[in-house]
Amino acid sequence: MSGAYPVQDFADGRVFVISAGDSRNPLVCADDHFGVQQAADGPTFVVVGQAVTDQRLQQSLPDLRRYGVTLEQLQQARDQVQA
Repeated sequence: MSGAYPVQDFADGRVFVISAGDSRNPLVCADDHFGVQQAADGPTFVVVGQAVTDQRLQQSLPDLRRYGVTLEQLQQARDQVQA
């Protein structure tokens, strides 16, 4: 026996709100991209493009409630590219 233990897919409960251009984002995204991504063995990334409007962010909050994401976090991820 190797001492290894099985890891459940999608068991990583960490959530990161990042800009679409963040190096942790494995995809090339358009400026208006907004979505949730997770690999089977990694954390969840909420990806926000720099052209996503406040209205769209606000409308997404009910869907993102399970991740504990706030409007301020979404705006900060979006705006850090514009700064």
